Amino acid sequence: MELLWQSKAAAAFVAVTVLGNWLVGPADAPVWIRLLVVLAAFLATVVLRHRRALLAAVKMLPRDYKMLRVYWKALRMARKFEASGATAVTAAEENARNWADKTCFKFEDRTWTYREVNEYSNRVARAFQALGVGHGDVVALIESNRIEYICVWLGLAKLGAVTALINRNLRDSPLTHTINVAKAKVVLFGVEYEDAVSEVRDNLPAVSRYLRLSDGVGCPPAADWFSDVVPMLDAQSVDNPVAARPPGPKDPLMYIYTSGTTGLPKAAVISHFRLQFWALGCMLQAGMTPGKDLLYCALPMYHAAAGAYACSLALIHGVPVAFAPKFSASKYWADCARHGATCAQYIGEICRFLVLAPASPHDRQHGVRALVGNGMSPGVWKSVQDKFGVKDVFEFYGSTEGNFMLTNLEGKIGSIGFMPCVLPRSLWPVDLVRVDEDSGELIRDDVSGLCLRCKPGEPGMIVGRIQDRFKTTEFRGYLDRKATDKKVGRDVFSQGDRYFLSGDVAVMDEYGYMYFKDRIGDTYRWKGENVSTAEVETVMTGVLLPFGVRELAAYGVRVPGHEGRPGMAALADPERRADLDVLAKQLSRKLPSYARPLFVRLCTSLPMTGTHKVSKVPLQKEGFDAVTNDDPIFVFDSRTTTYVPLTDAILADIKENRMRI
Repeated sequence: MELLWQSKAAAAFVAVTVLGNWLVGPADAPVWIRLLVVLAAFLATVVLRHRRALLAAVKMLPRDYKMLRVYWKALRMARKFEASGATAVTAAEENARNWADKTCFKFEDRTWTYREVNEYSNRVARAFQALGVGHGDVVALIESNRIEYICVWLGLAKLGAVTALINRNLRDSPLTHTINVAKAKVVLFGVEYEDAVSEVRDNLPAVSRYLRLSDGVGCPPAADWFSDVVPMLDAQSVDNPVAARPPGPKDPLMYIYTSGTTGLPKAAVISHFRLQFWALGCMLQAGMTPGKDLLYCALPMYHAAAGAYACSLALIHGVPVAFAPKFSASKYWADCARHGATCAQYIGEICRFLVLAPASPHDRQHGVRALVGNGMSPGVWKSVQDKFGVKDVFEFYGSTEGNFMLTNLEGKIGSIGFMPCVLPRSLWPVDLVRVDEDSGELIRDDVSGLCLRCKPGEPGMIVGRIQDRFKTTEFRGYLDRKATDKKVGRDVFSQGDRYFLSGDVAVMDEYGYMYFKDRIGDTYRWKGENVSTAEVETVMTGVLLPFGVRELAAYGVRVPGHEGRPGMAALADPERRADLDVLAKQLSRKLPSYARPLFVRLCTSLPMTGTHKVSKVPLQKEGFDAVTNDDPIFVFDSRTTTYVPLTDAILADIKENRMRI
């Protein structure tokens, strides 16, 4: 078809040129007229050759204009931060002076003003300064959601120290790894994490001091291996401290760890400047303004969405945030109403939990006009808006360590954002590049050695251009230099360029909208076809949501004697409400045979990361062999097109290759 249109374009060029020359008449016609004829022929050729792109650009002009306005406004504000040399500390202290008695944070029944946040942070800074903590020292923080959590890292930042935000759910070797990789000098933990820290103390050679942040209510006395920091804080002045070496905009502020669904967590470096810039795009996209809006956040503070994005919104940009101790589907909308939230934050599977929660009078008795976040399943998008009366959903795409963000301004269901049609892709800092989905290697042209941009409908990896001269597009990466280098693609579209490799595969339509397809490594290959687990999960969600299945995960498993990996799905269905006959029928209708999960496992619950994402590695390791787990497992019977229990006899037939799968 492309060759056909190329021939039509060439024919149009010739036809318009001949016709034009005939119309202008004699051979002695002015040269400029003949040049106009050639120009007209050229334009006709361009229109025919790029008709789809031109039509898309015209159709999407209002959308792109709106997005470019937001983009340039955010860029101007970021450049203003950069030029001023401001840090998270100086910005927060200035806001404490200007908005001293205005609400900064809310938590349960308490409101924290900007003055109170700054004063508590000053106590933290002075207490740790007295302990010898200074510029460049790292403090590992393990604590539940509370406003003091934010004040701790802000206070440490005033000394130029760095806070490692540790996943509070970690135990044993993963906990040891996260503390050691940060080279933490001090570990500060909440009361409920005392046992977890105590168990790994012998494996933390760099840690010289352990401190407990108690809540002051019936707290047991400190043990001989740690001290309670609260009495130290109470003894300090609330005045701003004088640091021997204050931090600069480029200095690290905190380490935030990647979720670690495919290995041990990596510590991403978050600078002072990045915290200031982080929330700008989504804040402007959702139209959040100080004095008018308030964001509700029920995410864990060790995660970037809460610990950096939401905190930046309040501390730096003046939009107050109400935090919850933890996510609760039954309390979510009641909390939004209690705090007067106009926007609410989501991530991962939170929206699925909300949709599945029993109906409540609070479902529509709230003032939330917009949901802001990432990872909403297309299968629940419309249900969220219909059930809770939320007008707008602002989905965005980004990563903790990444150097770019995509935003979905128009509420296009399922889209993670878009690239503007009115600009050549070479001018935009984000692109989609062809990749081998099995190996994760970029596919390069045999002649030039450069990478190939994806066409609409063609899956590829999302990449972001690295430009060190702009802080907004630099890539700080991880503490592990080797891990950082692996995320950088070189000579991608031109010699010498560098791009951040997201590791995420997406598909772009002809209007520039991007749709998440999968994380490289989460796909499985079966019967010669690559299968997207995200696509399988989306279809299964639509089938199983009416049965109340709260979580599910699709992944590939090894079968002896077979190449590739057939699909398996684990369902969190403790009450066994899922109708597997309906599931088999619908999957047979909606998915090709190679994509349909061969095995289904019914679980009480699924292993989750701290960001409400299913951790698939344990499930993959357990496989489909009933010997390794106690959950009922079913296998798809192609003869009856139903899922039947996986008996010992069937298992033996599969392993001995006597059963066709």
